[in-house]
Amino acid sequence: MKNLYGKISAGLTALFVSSMAMAAGTYDTITAAVNWSEVTAAVVAIGALIAAVYVVVKGVKMILRAIKGA
Repeated sequence: MKNLYGKISAGLTALFVSSMAMAAGTYDTITAAVNWSEVTAAVVAIGALIAAVYVVVKGVKMILRAIKGA
């Protein structure tokens, strides 16, 4: 009996998801409005910022260790 409920539940879920996908249509209007080169540049800039913060923190830790050790 549990298997039957599982199959019915899976079937209804698949039906619901497929109907939602059909209602959504294509995303051409949304993706056309986005300049992907700017998005790429922003992602790279964020990565560079994270790397810079890491380098600064690592450098400060090295300097503090050198001061404590002296």
